[in-house]
Amino acid sequence: MYAKGVGPPLSPERTRMLLALRINALAKGYSGISLETLHKMVAAFNASCLSWVPEQGTVGASGDLAPLAHLALGLMGEGRMWSPQTGWTDATTVLEGHGLTPISLKPKEGLSLINGTQMISSLGAEAVERAEAITRQADVIAALTLETLKGTNKAFDFDVHAVRPHPGQILVAQRFRSLLHSDFFPSEITVSENKVLCHPASVDSLSTSAATEDHVSMGGWAARKALKVVEHVEQVLAIELLAACQALEFHRPLKTTAPLEKVYELLRSVVR
Repeated sequence: MYAKGVGPPLSPERTRMLLALRINALAKGYSGISLETLHKMVAAFNASCLSWVPEQGTVGASGDLAPLAHLALGLMGEGRMWSPQTGWTDATTVLEGHGLTPISLKPKEGLSLINGTQMISSLGAEAVERAEAITRQADVIAALTLETLKGTNKAFDFDVHAVRPHPGQILVAQRFRSLLHSDFFPSEITVSENKVLCHPASVDSLSTSAATEDHVSMGGWAARKALKVVEHVEQVLAIELLAACQALEFHRPLKTTAPLEKVYELLRSVVR
């Protein structure tokens, strides 16, 4: 009854993370699931046999019921699945093609398979990981932009930042000093869509289950919005990197620092 999600499916990578986190939760031994069922889930994961899981449908109330129901559906040999060998086709074909057999549910196992928050966790984890990566990339790109504007690194002097008790600020200043020999003219780009996406999903809660649940987290939508914000920031940084590298060419034959020249060479090895 819960396999009623809508929209395009999660990518194979995201579905694989969803399955991995569900296996991890069930393997702790507190969810009333048999070893036979768990082993079949592990075998499907190892073979990258991944269910069709629509990205829309969870409200994050008593778990990500809809996406986890779709995840279980494929493992039961119903609906559609994907694997690197077969692509998208019916689940039975995918499982049989890898020498696997569908899960046959035992008492209470249906609840064990669908009652969890792994959709929120998997998308949220990806958002955090990518956000951490772009914070490092942003420092490099900002340093390159600063260099093309013929700036100075005096704004990042150690003594200036040591008086403030903010480890992140000190770290960023250190990165700039290591990248620059150049005044700081900040370049600010606002992605208007991100301002809307950063509106908390939880404030748009609604009652569900015939009003027996009067507040839900909307955690799945929050995780998807977080990923979209990260994607937008990645695009903004890519644009600034392209602009900074082109600006650097206007200063030739002058050279920037060795680390930033490496950044330039890496970009031009991909984008001519």
